[in-house]
Amino acid sequence: MVFPLQAQDLLEHRWKERVVVITSESFDHPDAMAQIKDFKDSSDELEDRLMVIYHVTSEGYRIQFNQEVMPVGNKVSDFDFKVVLIGLDGGIKNESRTFEPAGIYYGLIDRMHMRRATMRKRIKNGG
Repeated sequence: MVFPLQAQDLLEHRWKERVVVITSESFDHPDAMAQIKDFKDSSDELEDRLMVIYHVTSEGYRIQFNQEVMPVGNKVSDFDFKVVLIGLDGGIKNESRTFEPAGIYYGLIDRMHMRRATMRKRIKNGG
C-alpha cells in the first residue's frame, strides 16, 4: 500500500511507535471523525501501546490530534475512508474500511509478540 505521506514521515516511527493511518476525503468525514474521537477518548491506551495517529486527506495530514495541517507528499486520488495499523517493524498489521472501536486495535496490539514481551518485562519489574 502506498500512503500519501513522505516516506520518512512513517519511517521515523519504526521500532519506536505503532502508527495508525486514517485516510478520508476530508477532515470532516463522519467515519474518520468518529475513529479519531474514539482514539482520542482513550489517549492513555494509545500512549501505553506507543501509538501515533495520522489523519491523511486530499487537503494534507494531521498528526496525533493536532489541528496543524501538513502538506501531502505524494498526490493520490484515492482517499476513501480506511484505517491502517502499522506495527513497530513497519509492517501492516490490520486494514479496515469501516469504523472499528479503538479497543479492537488495542486488542490486536496486545496479541502481538513485541507487546506481550513488553508486558512480561513490565510485570517482572513490578509495574
